[in-house]
Amino acid sequence: MPDPIVHRNVALLQVSDPAVLDEIAAVVPLEGFVLGRISATELVIDPARLGELTSRLAERGLPPLVKKVRLPVQPDAWTDAEDTAPVGQRRRR
Repeated sequence: MPDPIVHRNVALLQVSDPAVLDEIAAVVPLEGFVLGRISATELVIDPARLGELTSRLAERGLPPLVKKVRLPVQPDAWTDAEDTAPVGQRRRR
């Protein structure tokens, strides 16, 4: 199994249904905002442009729910055997 990759300061656009991304893209061009795709329902958004995207979506009646999340444990403090365990089950070394 390859080593996990950890990113910090990442912005995600997450929807419940893949068709919603198509609907959003029809009213707000996403090309300049999207850095990558994680899944059919998740896009990695340029964090420097998150405010602009949020404003554009809100102007078109699609106000996103924006949450800031901080993990309580630093990834380099996870034990090797628990790298794939859910966050709540990871233990510090």
